[in-house]
Amino acid sequence: MIRSLIVPLLILLFLFAGCASKQTIVQRDDLAYLQLSGDCEGVSLQIDDNAPLQVVGPCEDSRFSVAPGRHTVKLFRDNTLILERLMLFSASQTSEVTLP
Repeated sequence: MIRSLIVPLLILLFLFAGCASKQTIVQRDDLAYLQLSGDCEGVSLQIDDNAPLQVVGPCEDSRFSVAPGRHTVKLFRDNTLILERLMLFSASQTSEVTLP
């Protein structure tokens, strides 16, 4: 009698355990990121022909989102060009630029 109850209970246990498993889907971020490092005091950032953005706070906290692709990145300190680079950005990746 007990043996005839164990088999159906085990089948139900395996059935419920299989249905309870979680499935997750990982989706890539559609943006790329630019991280600055070094001395950010008085620095502004211009990507392509967009308006310059003033970098506020320490460089470690400044992370800018960029559309994937090729972009011209210009960095200014007190309105003087200190760095100009042609960069290729890939989705979900962070590129770092060290300020002189």
